[in-house]
Amino acid sequence: MGERKQDSNSLEYALNVAGKTRTKDKYRVVYSDHQRLELEKEFHYSRYITIRRKAELAATLGLSERQVRDTFFCFMMIVR
Repeated sequence: MGERKQDSNSLEYALNVAGKTRTKDKYRVVYSDHQRLELEKEFHYSRYITIRRKAELAATLGLSERQVRDTFFCFMMIVR
């Protein structure tokens, strides 16, 4: 009586959003502890990131360059 049927749509939905968190109208990727730690260490080393270093970090951490850039921007806003 209390069992819910899982249709193929809900299963597909669950697989598509794995590793993401729902926030109002958008999804955001939740960084792993390792990714977050490396980004924080890099920010403490230098608040401003070069294009080359941004590309290196993105490749190393499996993130896009835009994610690295946006994370640095958020760190800078927090420090202000």
